[in-house]
Amino acid sequence: MNGFDQIADLIEQIEANPNSRRLIVSGWNPPTANNVDLPPCQRSSLWVENENPALPALPTLSADAFLGVPFNISSYALLTEMIAHVWTRSR
Repeated sequence: MNGFDQIADLIEQIEANPNSRRLIVSGWNPPTANNVDLPPCQRSSLWVENENPALPALPTLSADAFLGVPFNISSYALLTEMIAHVWTRSR
């Protein structure tokens, strides 16, 4: 199965057009979305520029308060830091 690197594509899009409304990353793997027992709660992230560069909007389906919420917060905080570094470098 061929893959698609969404993060690399996001970085390329940020460098080419940081004001795009299409800076979206899917939390699901579309070819296998119907074959999983429990899909990820974090379904996507939309990266928008406002006063702070590269701030994601994170719509969720649901979240396990004990494990899912802390994991989502920490993983997206790290991803946001890395994307913001690229975003500010491209300006």
